[in-house]
Amino acid sequence: MVPSIPRKTDNTAEIKAFNALKEGLSDDYLVYHSYRWTSKLEEQFEGASDFLIYHPQKGLLVIDIYSDHIQFNKGFWEKIDHTGNKVIIDPDPLTAANTSRKGIYKSIRKHLSTWPHDDLLVGAAVWFSDMFIDRKEVLPENYHHMLLLDQSSYNHIDDSINAAYKYYHHAWKHDLCDAAQKSLKRKLNLKFNIISDLRAEINYRAERFFQMTKQQMLLMDFLEHQEEACIGGVAGSGKTLLAIEKATRLAESGRKVLLLCYNRLLSENLHERIHHANIHIDTFHNFAASVVGIQTGFKALEEAFLKHMNATKDLGYHDLIIDEGQDFNYEWLSNLKQCFYQDSFIYTFYDLNQNLYDRNEFTQWILEAPCKLSLTKNCRNTIEINDFATRIIAPFCDTRKFSSSDIHGDAAPKVIITKSSNLESELATAINDCINKYKYQPEDIIILSAKGSTHSEIKDCKHIGIYPLSDQHQVGKVQKSTIRKFKGLESKVVILVEVEPNRLRNAKDRAYHNLIYAGVTRATDHLIMIEIED
Repeated sequence: MVPSIPRKTDNTAEIKAFNALKEGLSDDYLVYHSYRWTSKLEEQFEGASDFLIYHPQKGLLVIDIYSDHIQFNKGFWEKIDHTGNKVIIDPDPLTAANTSRKGIYKSIRKHLSTWPHDDLLVGAAVWFSDMFIDRKEVLPENYHHMLLLDQSSYNHIDDSINAAYKYYHHAWKHDLCDAAQKSLKRKLNLKFNIISDLRAEINYRAERFFQMTKQQMLLMDFLEHQEEACIGGVAGSGKTLLAIEKATRLAESGRKVLLLCYNRLLSENLHERIHHANIHIDTFHNFAASVVGIQTGFKALEEAFLKHMNATKDLGYHDLIIDEGQDFNYEWLSNLKQCFYQDSFIYTFYDLNQNLYDRNEFTQWILEAPCKLSLTKNCRNTIEINDFATRIIAPFCDTRKFSSSDIHGDAAPKVIITKSSNLESELATAINDCINKYKYQPEDIIILSAKGSTHSEIKDCKHIGIYPLSDQHQVGKVQKSTIRKFKGLESKVVILVEVEPNRLRNAKDRAYHNLIYAGVTRATDHLIMIEIED
């Protein structure tokens, strides 16, 4: 993938397409996101395509993404917005993609002029990312089903891309000699340095973290033959990624999977990352309410759900996967287990050092598990953040077996001690440094309170200095939340606020150390902790 992570865009469909191409195509392909071309073509001198795909044996393929509802009506292509208004698209989607195709061909063909007799194939396709196309429908004259991708293509992207190539191979050839292939790669992979870019270093670290986490996928091969397992891991060891991967593998084999967690924000994040009809993602309490209905409080809901499970012993799913298992108590887990079958797969991912709800009986669940595995390598945090986090929980566990990434951050974690009256001023300075000195974007930053949402002094803040705040992740805004709500998620920058130094220095207060450890390890790149001395 070029670049290795998506370019900044407000089009979420492009991000989904980027991830689908990255995961669904083999390493034989090169995929360029937002490829710009410059070549005099009729009245157009320059242009851009959403994606340009290159395969040494198949050629180049331009793909443009359309995420709106689109229809062909009385000879015109129309875009329909959420209010029902129609806007004519001119040029139509495939014609626009073909303009890029011709411009790119002309630009690259000129670069390959040394080999005039070699055949270069450049094709074009359109991806209607949010629509399903009826393959029996008659299309306009200049369209063909092989050149159209739709929502179903996410699940078989390789077949969809091959179909587009196959359409062009009926009429054109792609046959470049070795020297021409190398020249083409040099043209496509051109790179040069003008000035050191801190933002590029941030993106590089993100890619390194992703590559390191992929190594944890080796564990999946072992789990193929384990019907029940408890997988413990330090913060950042890739537990959630493994839970997603295992759920997806089971779902793709035709099994219905129930994936449960405790936090609402984590559940929403999992929904954004997993798109499979056979996987149901939910929090424990929300799932319980969907089964037995809304009750008067959590306790009544839990009791009603446990009673239902004891009576039916069947929830309608083949397999069960639990993320952040330390948040579940033993009674929930044992009753959930009895609702599955002898051939069911049941996996629990957990970290006892992030036990924030005093579920001490969870250890009984671990003891009963027929297979126990441990992940000790932190693949999320920089060396500096990992070392800082490890010191927090060192009084309570043997951290010598923990290992860190080999990735250094842009600065060591910073601890600020201040009075509560100066909190907003210190926050404004910290955010300003992150954006102007270290080149992070506002959406890269989250403020996490060590207090509950009802007691935090920043719970009602709409701005810190000139920077707008949001309770959700939004482009251009700094997010705010609490450690408990954000557990299981991550952000490039974490500013941990309202930390109580007396409790943190109390070696007997394990619950508080676990809380701060969970907050610190949400930061992948940059950490600031603000302690309130009064």
